[in-house]
Amino acid sequence: MPDAVIVAENLRFGPKYSREYRVWRDAKLRARDGTRIAAMVEIRDPLQLGAGELAALKHQLACHNLAFYCCARDVDAGTMCALGRQLGLRRLDHHLCADRSGIATIADGSTPGSGEFIPYTTRALNWHTDGYYVPVMRSVRAFVLHCVEAAVDGGANRFYDHELAYIMLREREPLWIDALSQRDVLTIPGYAVDSGVSRPDISGPVFSVRSDGGLHMRYTARTRHVVWKRDTAVQEAIGFLHEILDDPDGYGCRHTLRAGEGVVCANVLHSRDAYVDNQPVQRRKLLRARYRDPLDVH
Repeated sequence: MPDAVIVAENLRFGPKYSREYRVWRDAKLRARDGTRIAAMVEIRDPLQLGAGELAALKHQLACHNLAFYCCARDVDAGTMCALGRQLGLRRLDHHLCADRSGIATIADGSTPGSGEFIPYTTRALNWHTDGYYVPVMRSVRAFVLHCVEAAVDGGANRFYDHELAYIMLREREPLWIDALSQRDVLTIPGYAVDSGVSRPDISGPVFSVRSDGGLHMRYTARTRHVVWKRDTAVQEAIGFLHEILDDPDGYGCRHTLRAGEGVVCANVLHSRDAYVDNQPVQRRKLLRARYRDPLDVH
């Protein structure tokens, strides 16, 4: 069954539940222990994580909604899926640019016809969460991103925990959360290509709470083919969000994945710098598995 979507004001994240919110906020901030970036977890065999490795990954995920790992073993689609299953990830998001296994290869021109999609080029990617253009009932809750080969230059990723973004927005102005929780606040217009693949207009909230109690964020900083609700509070909230995401001294972190390194996350806000390849000698190549399941950090 699809995961039910409950708009934020109906649970602990709404103003009627301010005490529950404070308890959650304080626990969230304590768990980070003042650190801005998740530690790198060394993995011997992603097919079968050791108890200590699994515990370390879950600890980083519980604190940051993000965990970096490094592994000397070659990683393919099967290995990524095995790693995901050990963290509760089973329902892959089979999207347009993924292969039959549900894994996407992120490289310049890696997928026929993908050149129009920025992730499959060398261009920079602005802040977003994955799957912001799919119906909320099919939300991407987590992803695994593994680096097979790094770029010659550039390609750094930035990450920002969406729960911290929520806290920052709510602490500044609670009404902004109400504005961004409206069911029609963000619309992605319909899309069609010559091959006949198309999708209708997709509207939904930025912030929602899933049936498991997890906070979900749906967002893109792109300005083309995006329609925001004409509302003063919405525009103010977006402006403040841009400020905190681009604050070099804020909660965000930056990391350039090297070959053998990867990241597991709860679909936090992320972006990517432009990069340079030296094909065919060196070509940036990453594998990505997107999931509709939440991470199991317990």
